[in-house]
Amino acid sequence: MKKILFIGLSLAAMISCSRAKETIEYVDYQDNTPENPTKMAKVIYGEDHTIISNPERGFCTRDGYHSRSSVISDYEINTLKSSKHTLVFFDFKLKEFISSPINSDMLGMMQRNFDKLRANGIKAVVRFTYSSSTSAAVYDAEPSIVLKHISQLKPILEKNKDVIALIEAGFIGAYGEWYYSTHYGNKGQADYAKRRIIVNAMLNAFPKERMIAVRTPLIKTNLLNISLNSPLTQSEAFNRSNKARLGHHNDCFLADEKDRGTYTGEQDKKYTQLDSKYTVIGGETCTPPTSYSQCNVALQTMGKYHWSYLNLSYHQDMIADWKNTHCFEEIQKRLGYRFVMKEVQYTEKMESGKNYKMVLNFENKGFASPYNPRSAYIKFRSVSDGRIHFSHQIQSNPQFWFTGNHRLEISINLPNHLPAGDYDVLLHLPDASMSIADKAEYAVRFANINTWEATTGYNKLYTQTKK
Repeated sequence: MKKILFIGLSLAAMISCSRAKETIEYVDYQDNTPENPTKMAKVIYGEDHTIISNPERGFCTRDGYHSRSSVISDYEINTLKSSKHTLVFFDFKLKEFISSPINSDMLGMMQRNFDKLRANGIKAVVRFTYSSSTSAAVYDAEPSIVLKHISQLKPILEKNKDVIALIEAGFIGAYGEWYYSTHYGNKGQADYAKRRIIVNAMLNAFPKERMIAVRTPLIKTNLLNISLNSPLTQSEAFNRSNKARLGHHNDCFLADEKDRGTYTGEQDKKYTQLDSKYTVIGGETCTPPTSYSQCNVALQTMGKYHWSYLNLSYHQDMIADWKNTHCFEEIQKRLGYRFVMKEVQYTEKMESGKNYKMVLNFENKGFASPYNPRSAYIKFRSVSDGRIHFSHQIQSNPQFWFTGNHRLEISINLPNHLPAGDYDVLLHLPDASMSIADKAEYAVRFANINTWEATTGYNKLYTQTKK
């Protein structure tokens, strides 16, 4: 006979969302050895349909800084938080150092900005530029200067990699977008020998855990000397090779058929669709609304290309059109990953020193998987003393939790010393950097009702008694 237990909720929660009810239903469940069946319990979860914050994804705002700038303001920080944004775009402007080393004021300003982000649970998309106009007299610095700057930036980026989501290649051309260039070939005459030197220096000097996004797919293939028939495969993904670390940014998204030169035809579009499954991709729009930016088309395109972040600052007319046509919120929800737990099955009887099984069924409703390293853990927290008594790392990489449904079968050997009592069973996806691993703002939140703990960063799955 099945027993059904309803977890009590507050009256306000029940009124606010009829789907807030969670059900624990005990069922008979056979494991892989029919002669030794394991009785399992099942929890069914309600989905949270609101906009939620999650690290390293979503809309971002753009800020430009030079050596005389102050740090990002409290107002900007509070606006990001209240809007549920977790990314800011830092454009560090190096024009005054186009023929000289970066001074200590500029480096100090960078550090103060990163410190401010760390204190507030936010990360940065970082780019370095020498010009901010297509009519600039000089667009970029000579290779010897850029290499010196990269060397100077290495320690500060390594120190602050915990609050850097990714780095856009920058350095070359107007806006750091590699098109108009003084020293690296211009327009259709790109000098890839020089460009390759700069990117290889970045790949060697900048944090190995972070991807570097380039402006077009042909830039990536030319830098690596590969063809458009060689996108990343799953076996190559996330292995920190140069191929795996070079991602994409499109700064004229949804402008026209080729996104103003981002693509040359269908072949490099197809390449990017396949490659971006395993790399970061994001950027900004650059025109008023077009037929390519209509809600149904935009959502489909973001899904095809696995978009994770989008600049909210530009183009304002296109952003406003999405708000007016009611897809802005859906875009905000689905940029990057959005995990929704559907149900969890688990061994009904928790015993010390015995095998404990769990089956997690969840869906990623976002456009992409997490692009940076991150582990997932099941933790057992005592209800009586509030301590974590046991933690088990799930042997599944969240970077491979792509759009769609997932089923994780987990086998845990519970320790012999686990005391009797009630335990909250928690799912935790902390940041990979130890400096912020215990900060809830940097942990992944599942989009479910009554599971998220904002003070700990845990997703509470259920409570179980060990006798």
